[in-house]
Amino acid sequence: MNTSSRASDQQTLLAVDIKDLLRHWYLQKFVQKRDTASLMAVACNLRDKHALGIVALMDVEPQVIGQVMDETQLPFVHSCHAYLRSPEFQQGLCSGI
Repeated sequence: MNTSSRASDQQTLLAVDIKDLLRHWYLQKFVQKRDTASLMAVACNLRDKHALGIVALMDVEPQVIGQVMDETQLPFVHSCHAYLRSPEFQQGLCSGI
């Protein structure tokens, strides 16, 4: 199975709670334009910090992420990024959902 189809399969399996966390940190980082270091300081638990880290990696080229990240975690990160770039997510941002 290639990387894009694995990411697609995982995207459909992303739990609602991780989607909510990704959305929260995406809004903080890219809409409110807060820097990652200050957001990490206010992230209250490891789950929040993990979600914020995934969002922050959207600033990094995919091939660089692949060079520095464990290949077992890479498909999940790619699926999260695919979700954050998806029309579903982007339309939700525009409509305020």
